[in-house]
Amino acid sequence: MTASPEPLEVWLCRFRFLDAPEVKKVRPAVILEADEGALVAVAVKVTSHAPRDEPGEFEVADLVRAGLLRRSTVRCSQAIEMPFSDLIRRIGELAPADAAKLADGIREAGIARDA
Repeated sequence: MTASPEPLEVWLCRFRFLDAPEVKKVRPAVILEADEGALVAVAVKVTSHAPRDEPGEFEVADLVRAGLLRRSTVRCSQAIEMPFSDLIRRIGELAPADAAKLADGIREAGIARDA
């Protein structure tokens, strides 16, 4: 990792499975928060699956700005804290319209966020 992550950036990372934390998959994630002192970030999962009928899921509209290569869904209910060492590289950032959907998704999913 060469730069510190910022909220609303999309990073390629080693994302651990919620039901099996010892297993990690390289995938995009949207940064919600980053603590440079503790070297940890809070991020939400991005998947190529279509949105499900669950709170806090939305399809990314501006794939190019986000640095995503295919149709992608953000799953706000799947937020985790990860060490900076699991962040591989920045690939993009959310467009303003997608950032607004993220804010709505975070509220729908019941995730507390200071920003």
